[in-house]
Amino acid sequence: MSEVSPVTVSLDNRVRLLAAVLATSHWPELEQAQAPHAVHTQSKLTKLAMSAAFPEPPAATATVNAALAAGVGLGDLFTAALCGRWPDFWEEEPLPATLSHTDLLRHLADCAAQVELETGLWAEQEVVWHEAKADLEAIFHNTPLPDFLGRALGRPLTKAITIVPTLVYPMLNSAVAETAAHLTLIIPPPKAWGESPPWPYRDGHDVVLAETCRELLHHLLADELRTRPAHEVELLKHAAATLFLEEALTDGEGMSYLVRAKRQYSLPELPATVERLRPLLQNGRGILGQ
Repeated sequence: MSEVSPVTVSLDNRVRLLAAVLATSHWPELEQAQAPHAVHTQSKLTKLAMSAAFPEPPAATATVNAALAAGVGLGDLFTAALCGRWPDFWEEEPLPATLSHTDLLRHLADCAAQVELETGLWAEQEVVWHEAKADLEAIFHNTPLPDFLGRALGRPLTKAITIVPTLVYPMLNSAVAETAAHLTLIIPPPKAWGESPPWPYRDGHDVVLAETCRELLHHLLADELRTRPAHEVELLKHAAATLFLEEALTDGEGMSYLVRAKRQYSLPELPATVERLRPLLQNGRGILGQ
């Protein structure tokens, strides 16, 4: 249903700066309340760098905290950052309605000028960041993702997909940002067991691919799924991820994911849902039968 185009992987300083602001905000506590987990070393180094530059939290932190308290999602926060130009955050396109009344871009510009992460911490840690980028480039090389999403939607995918690694925040789940021409997935490394730090992306290629499929599909179908029961939405997302892994990797990887997801998320209907969606995807009719 959609023209196959390459998926781009990039390091985006606007994303990295907003993640650094998140490190100084209430977000880390909110994440730990969702599920206790270890963070990446870059999270700790970033928080130290921000604390050294700002004895008191910067204005950007207060803006982010207010947005989080008002229920604004990370997707809108990252979208707002991507609406600005690096490093002065000149507004190149309108911010999401949830943030259009704020001075977030001006505060991000002030933050970028004062903390100088680009020539400081990011330059010092360049090898780590480029390794993450290289891992994701290998995972998404020749990926069928754009074509799969087009068939799952039942309509052409009109925006380019960019994958951006985050080694700071968020750490538990990806965030999807959407601007005029791009869908950007900000994805953390796969969560490890217990108190171990996250795995390298390359050690969880199936996790990365499944999460990418689930989160982008949920975002693209948000309007259609909004009124559906949460259990049904989870079924559709995990069934689609199963079928995507079959295409992107192997039938065995798809089956392994199905077995894990069925148990982990208490989805006994998952195998039947996979088989119900299979012909819909093959015919490009969309997983909602449109």
